[in-house]
Amino acid sequence: MKFRKRTAPSFWVTLGISVLSILLTILISSILLFLIGVSPLKVWYTIFGVPFGSVSGVIRALTKMIPLVLVSVGLSVAFKAQAWNIGAPGQMAMGAIAGAGVALFLFPNYPSYLLIPIMFVSGFIAGASIAAVCAVLKHKINLNMVISTLLLNYFAFELIDYLIYGPWQSEAAFPQTRSIPDAARISALGNTDFHYPTLILGLVLAGVTYVILSRTSIGYEIRVFGENPQAAEYAGISSFKVILLAMVISGGLAGLAGVGEVAGIHYMLRHGVTGGGAIYTASYGYTAIFIAWLGRNHPIGSIVSSFFVAGILVGGQAVQSQIEGVPYAMVIMILGLMLMLLMAGEFLNRYRVTFEGGVKE
Repeated sequence: MKFRKRTAPSFWVTLGISVLSILLTILISSILLFLIGVSPLKVWYTIFGVPFGSVSGVIRALTKMIPLVLVSVGLSVAFKAQAWNIGAPGQMAMGAIAGAGVALFLFPNYPSYLLIPIMFVSGFIAGASIAAVCAVLKHKINLNMVISTLLLNYFAFELIDYLIYGPWQSEAAFPQTRSIPDAARISALGNTDFHYPTLILGLVLAGVTYVILSRTSIGYEIRVFGENPQAAEYAGISSFKVILLAMVISGGLAGLAGVGEVAGIHYMLRHGVTGGGAIYTASYGYTAIFIAWLGRNHPIGSIVSSFFVAGILVGGQAVQSQIEGVPYAMVIMILGLMLMLLMAGEFLNRYRVTFEGGVKE
């Protein structure tokens, strides 16, 4: 058996491998569900039927999609430049801190048309700044970016704890700030939490990111560096500039997601603002890593993948409440299994497996 590198895998090969990975995930998960005495058909019907089978379910999926699309689009840029950003949860948390601080303390009396844009700009700067630190450390002392971005997550989480237990704590019994003013709240659809302006912002920025990557010189440098860093540096492309810009975009978009959660969902700074409660491993930032992979590190692919995964998360919550014996952790396991199989599929996307005697697979 030999592995031969594909010169340029076709769209259909890539799509076929992704679909096969998802089908294998369903098959393996169904076996596990059967072994614990739960009907796989009932589980899958709930997972896909609840979020995609009604208007209210679609709205819930779109609401959960909002932070996922912002963070995953940013991560797709970072991963395309081989900047391994595992710090999106912390960058999202920094954006939430900045947005809440602006609304509560800096400009609480500003009108909405000024206050909300300032909150988003502040959130972008906060998320981009903590991400840029990792790029600088990589350039100066060659610190592994997986380690630096991961460790800074805990810095951001502890900063939230310090603020909501300390100087920003409200008079409520729970550790949280007081509610942000009405002018800082993003419009939602009816009585739902669907803050659609933030989704529109995410979709527009995904389109802008696609144009940057595909139509500009810096996008060309990011793509070339990501495919072959040594050749790119030989051609005069600065590795520091590429990684710094990719991390700024990635961290900034995660920061925007944090502002969206404060201004559109929670209306305050508290635990759970990044989507994971006190258990940060379940946050939107980590889930978006999987989404970026599922979308093949493509901004438009991240939009589709975000909606798909958001639907699975909504369906998973329904499974937990409607089907006895199936914990929500099973849904997280399914997503993890899908990621593992997609990573294995990425290998088949890059290499063709051949056997002696001319038999190919």
